[in-house]
Amino acid sequence: MLIQVEGKTIVNMQYIRSIWIYEHQYKEGEKKYLVKYEMTEETEGTVKTCKTREEAENVLEQILNQYDRGQRVVKISNC
Repeated sequence: MLIQVEGKTIVNMQYIRSIWIYEHQYKEGEKKYLVKYEMTEETEGTVKTCKTREEAENVLEQILNQYDRGQRVVKISNC
């Protein structure tokens, strides 16, 4: 399966070792939630940056729900 990550980059899920939600605090009281991935060659990237954890969980759920449905491109909606 292919996913389109931030920007116009396409990532092949076959080469992703792990995917998770990372909470990043830019300043006091200002958090962002990043859906991150790590490739088999140990490079990391961000699928999507969201304003709330719930939005990030929805992005992750979209990816997981599509994973076993064959090779396709999954576009993640804006958070």
